[in-house]
Amino acid sequence: SYFTRQGYVPRLRAKTADEAIEELGGVLAAAARTDVAELTRRIRDRERLMPSGIEGELAIIHLSVAGLRQPSVVAGMSENGLDFRSVDHRPARVVFLVATPEDQAEQELEILEEISDTFIKPGVVELALEARGYTGFLAVLKTSSAEHG
Repeated sequence: SYFTRQGYVPRLRAKTADEAIEELGGVLAAAARTDVAELTRRIRDRERLMPSGIEGELAIIHLSVAGLRQPSVVAGMSENGLDFRSVDHRPARVVFLVATPEDQAEQELEILEEISDTFIKPGVVELALEARGYTGFLAVLKTSSAEHG
């Protein structure tokens, strides 16, 4: 799996989207052994061009990373939500950061589709926020993906 215990942030400390980028970028950079400053700069640049907020209190930040061996996914929960400039103007309460190797664009699209198909369904964001720890969050992903996929 591209999602590990280290990639699960049950309660983001971030109060803004920019702070969430820092926080999640730091988690990803540590796991991927890449430079956090460069990673977060690239995320911010991308965010300015194309906001990551989508409907249903969800944001999915994604980018390709040179030197990354395999895809890596980080997820953070925000009780009050963060403004990722979503089309429905609702704050994102579940924020994913998806990083893939530069030569794996197709795999990136598959991961993005799986996340959006799972979380766009009513009630899944709330279940994710209520999950007890990493294993609880994984259970929500598995159950919701199976029910809605």
